[in-house]
Amino acid sequence: MAPRCLVAARILPFPFVAVTAFWVAGLAVTTTPCDGWAAQSGSDCVEAQPQSLREAAAGTGVRVGVAAAPGDPEAERLLLEEFDAVSAEGELLWRVIHPTPEEWNFEPADRLLSFTFEHGLETTVTHFVWDQAVDFSGTPAWVKEIANPDELRTVMRQHLSTLSARYGERIDRWIVVNEPFNYLNGTLYENHFYRVLGPDYIAETFRIASEAAPHSQLWLNEILVEYSPPKAAALVALARDLVERGVPIDGVSLQGHLFLGEPSYRLIRSTMREIGDLGLATAITELDAPMSVDVPDRLEVQARQMAGMVEACLGVAACNSVTWWGLHDGISWINWLLGPDLVPLLFDASLTPKPAYFAVRDALERGRPLLTAERLVLRDPPASAGLRRLRVVSRDPSIALGRGDASPDDPVIHGGTLRVVSSSGDGFDASYLLPAGGWDYVRREGQCRGYRFRSTGSIRTVRVKAGKALSIYGRGAELAHSLSNDPGHVSVALSLGERRHCMTFGGTVRFRAGRSFRAWRAPLAASCPEER
Repeated sequence: MAPRCLVAARILPFPFVAVTAFWVAGLAVTTTPCDGWAAQSGSDCVEAQPQSLREAAAGTGVRVGVAAAPGDPEAERLLLEEFDAVSAEGELLWRVIHPTPEEWNFEPADRLLSFTFEHGLETTVTHFVWDQAVDFSGTPAWVKEIANPDELRTVMRQHLSTLSARYGERIDRWIVVNEPFNYLNGTLYENHFYRVLGPDYIAETFRIASEAAPHSQLWLNEILVEYSPPKAAALVALARDLVERGVPIDGVSLQGHLFLGEPSYRLIRSTMREIGDLGLATAITELDAPMSVDVPDRLEVQARQMAGMVEACLGVAACNSVTWWGLHDGISWINWLLGPDLVPLLFDASLTPKPAYFAVRDALERGRPLLTAERLVLRDPPASAGLRRLRVVSRDPSIALGRGDASPDDPVIHGGTLRVVSSSGDGFDASYLLPAGGWDYVRREGQCRGYRFRSTGSIRTVRVKAGKALSIYGRGAELAHSLSNDPGHVSVALSLGERRHCMTFGGTVRFRAGRSFRAWRAPLAASCPEER
């Protein structure tokens, strides 16, 4: 099919051509000005596809990490191709590196941290204090024999100071306290440190870590939060208490061991947002998804779960990394914890990527849905609902088209939806369909630059320009916002196929009751409205 822009240019040799609309089967089809931003049906809007997880994550602000150790050349090659961060799985656990009062076993940690330093990999070390019901947690027997609080504090300081003196800035992030809660509820587990130092041992441990490891970020880490609202609430409450008391803490993370099946992605996002609202970073630190042979289509189920975890992180501005707990199925800790053939990771034992790998790469490539909210205008004239207006503008270099033409991200094939939500004031939650027939590709100088939507319905135009801007305009009585009271924060989510673009407005606001609401250059962290 010849581009309409070129056909029009042959007929009228002017810079642009008047728009001519006609109706076919109830849909408006429009010829377009040949102004350098002409839409062209059948255009190839495919961005350069990433070849690795780290390439897919580039520009998202999310690091992709793995718990792995050097030694196998093929595994090292895969690690360096796919990941940009490494976690120590056990090399610096207290019971491994300092098993007796006078014995230090530095060799495994030396080898790991030399490798990460040589290759510029961000490094997380686990764990300073980890004393749980399981017999393989990190505290050695000799430390558990210390009953005097002052002696225990001294040993803790000496232990961490020795490691900091040896490794210093090579350790980017310490998991200072791991799994402080009971496994299945939101009460603190009364471990050895709790019993000797008292219920405030967590705050005390972070203060010790701040003194002994001044070059590292200090994190709190917890398991099974994805399944338990009471535990999630307790974790946020603990983090809030630490922040309010001025305890030195940089982040709170969710492990992501998906032992109990499909997690609650809504709970993950809400928990991470609450952590971010405290001024802390958050992350997923130990992701794996064991799958029994009895689970139908288990690799596809695993792919959905892992991609869902990554998407949850991408949907929260404070989430800065996702780490898998092992490089491939052949060396996963799940093999000795729960049994063989549970295939919990992205790569099989032969280092071949599984469906989960491609689902995760696609999720990373789609990027963060969170955009800078530049301007929102809502109008609701009291005399005529037909004069309602909606305008949305975002200018953000992270606006991307995804996998493009004919992919699940292509609105020309799959259409889109717009959702505008306020939970304040009168409260409204309006959704608008943007059918595939209204979308077209936008090209400039032979390159695909975006998508454009036109309609005679309530949402008249949508423009998406890769790396530049997004704009939405709507009008008419079918717009469902109400402005009797101040709507406060307004969230806008534009879904193009599987890709979402989300903005939150409510920073600088001008409100006229019953008439209009304007917000611009809002300094709020964007968030996507939860799916209904």
